[in-house]
Amino acid sequence: MVVEDSSVPWTQRWQVWVCVLALAAAATVGGLALASRNAPAPPAPALHLGNLAKLPDGQFMDFLPTRADFPKSLTGFVTLTAEQLREQPEQALKTDPPQCDPTSPLRGSAILGEVRTDIVAASSSAYTFAVARESSGQNLVAALREQLDGCSEATLPPAVGGRETRQRKLLVQRLPDPDVGADRSISYAIKIVDASGDGDDDAVLYPPQTHILALAVVRGVALYSLARDTSLVFGADGREQLLSKLVRRIRMY
Repeated sequence: MVVEDSSVPWTQRWQVWVCVLALAAAATVGGLALASRNAPAPPAPALHLGNLAKLPDGQFMDFLPTRADFPKSLTGFVTLTAEQLREQPEQALKTDPPQCDPTSPLRGSAILGEVRTDIVAASSSAYTFAVARESSGQNLVAALREQLDGCSEATLPPAVGGRETRQRKLLVQRLPDPDVGADRSISYAIKIVDASGDGDDDAVLYPPQTHILALAVVRGVALYSLARDTSLVFGADGREQLLSKLVRRIRMY
């Protein structure tokens, strides 16, 4: 039978040191845990969930419509990169005052790509689709609203038809925001009419032109749609269906 020697000092007993070391380790771990809880949280990333702000410029072309998005009878389909757009910009409407040209956003430096189609038939529209990046702090819908809401009417250079030259004017009308599932959207009708006459002959020699400009912003991607030579009534469903299809494509990217 082994009898413990009580003459050994308690500070030299190994059981005591095991307990001391265990308590010290527990205190250290607890202190670290408390410090981590009291430390300030790291700043939230600038890129919020669902935003494509960090996507390379070249990949924004993926959000433009493809040839398959249009009827098979389409007579022309052209895709232009940002570099090509600098050489082949969208044709301007020479309005007076100049800021009333509703197509000006399509020639902005922010445009990263564009698709242009030719008219399919007399009852259909020719389209221009352009894609841009909405940077942090920007609101392209608000900017377009500010530009066009003050331009209900503007003049255009005279047009020559038949044997005479007639004055033209451009009328801008705000339409209901397109219901396409975007984060923000806005739409305008742009009508070019003869400003000189009011008879039936005027509509033949100087037929009115109506364009529909829509802007949809989703996940930081701005998609412009310009339907040229269209109608406020006929084709409205088709325009919104196509824009809605592109918005869904962006959301699933």
